[in-house]
Amino acid sequence: MWVALKIRYRNPRRPGEAGVKVIPDQLRRAAEKEILEGLGFIVLEIASTPFAQAPHAADTFLEHERLR
Repeated sequence: MWVALKIRYRNPRRPGEAGVKVIPDQLRRAAEKEILEGLGFIVLEIASTPFAQAPHAADTFLEHERLR
């Protein structure tokens, strides 16, 4: 299990527009915050969160294909 960062944000001009973004490490924290603020969002919280590594995307896709 890894520790990632969770960024909660909302749009002050549209009360129903909000979201959560999970980023894998501290290196992208400032860049993601800057991008969101540049798009007009207010960053409400940046917090650490446990993060489990997902299986490889290609393996997951193939597994889903077999189930159909």
